[in-house]
Amino acid sequence: MNIKIISLLSIFCCASLFAQENCVNYHKKVCQSGAEDQMVYDSQSKSTTLGVGQISEFHMVGYEGLDYKVTICHEPNLGDKLQFKVYEKKKVLVKPEEATENETNYEEEVIVIEQEDGLTSTENNETDSKFRLVKELLYDNKEDNYTNELAFTAAGSFSMIIEISVASKKNTPTNAEELGCIGVLIEHMPTP
Repeated sequence: MNIKIISLLSIFCCASLFAQENCVNYHKKVCQSGAEDQMVYDSQSKSTTLGVGQISEFHMVGYEGLDYKVTICHEPNLGDKLQFKVYEKKKVLVKPEEATENETNYEEEVIVIEQEDGLTSTENNETDSKFRLVKELLYDNKEDNYTNELAFTAAGSFSMIIEISVASKKNTPTNAEELGCIGVLIEHMPTP
């Protein structure tokens, strides 16, 4: 009986690895931009394997002075509605009196000290304020009839998270047929 379970797990793992290998350049092969000729491919574009009921995050940096177009594409077996949300990743100042002892996601502030000889050193300032990383929701395609494209102008440079989820009543995939390729094609051009 243990041999059967190990065999089934091996088959599932091999199918997952095969699916991931086929998805490496899915965004280049399948995602159609439909954008003007002025848009160029951005190296932040990515692809992955995602299962029904799973969520994946893609990190991206938007640079000031550029227009962006993000196109999400996926295999048909994942359904017709793919939800994606765009968050801005920010550091928020947390004063020492507001921090709780149970929170572990704080970073100590590092202070750079310039010495008289031109060298620099760093020290941790444990008594001063600390920072916490937070995600601020900027866009949800659910409110835009599940469109698979988003165009925007970066008013300043900032870090973003594109969170993609495949809707299902199930929490985790149970077989390889519920896995599929997801592509995130990012294009940019100078803001006119």
